[in-house]
Amino acid sequence: MTRRHDPICLIGGGGHALVMRDAAIASGRAILGYYDDQPTPPIGALATRLGSIDDLLSGASRPPGPIILALGDIGARRRILDAAPSTLDWTPLSHPSCIISPEATIERGVFIGALCIINANTTVGPHAIINSGAIIEHDCTIGTNAHIAPRSALAGCVHVGADTLFGIGAVAKPGVRIGNGATIGAGAAVTDDIPDGATCAGVPARPLRTPQNH
Repeated sequence: MTRRHDPICLIGGGGHALVMRDAAIASGRAILGYYDDQPTPPIGALATRLGSIDDLLSGASRPPGPIILALGDIGARRRILDAAPSTLDWTPLSHPSCIISPEATIERGVFIGALCIINANTTVGPHAIINSGAIIEHDCTIGTNAHIAPRSALAGCVHVGADTLFGIGAVAKPGVRIGNGATIGAGAAVTDDIPDGATCAGVPARPLRTPQNH
């Protein structure tokens, strides 16, 4: 069973991987290496390349330890998750400066960045990103592979669906439900429920694009 201080491997070597590397170092977790399709991504001089992402997904390379997605793009993350071998040992990673209630539930593969706050009875689903300085209040639910961007804030009892991007500095009032695959623009204020697949922005948040097939 993975322990939260075990060394880890990263999938991805770009800017988000650099942020996660810093969080790992701050929490005392060594980086065993990374998988990336580029031979020399930004993290390249700071860690060992273990192979391409295709090497990992095909089973040609076996990670030497627990692993976490280190890509920021939701679509790319979803494609990897859908193709990943069931044998991968997914680990969460959190920066030691974050504050997580003991009554919160943090699932496998979650990343929680520096200075985040996650309050009581919140559930953060598998492979979600809670990025630097985000605030998640009590009784929230964050779906699988959702990305809560830096400096955003969710009031109590907010639901964010799977594969949804909640943009930088956006806020949501208590009790709203944001659907799967939605995009909330930077600085938006969500005051009403958002359907699956919608792209919304503004204060209050309004649709910029009508979701299809919903």
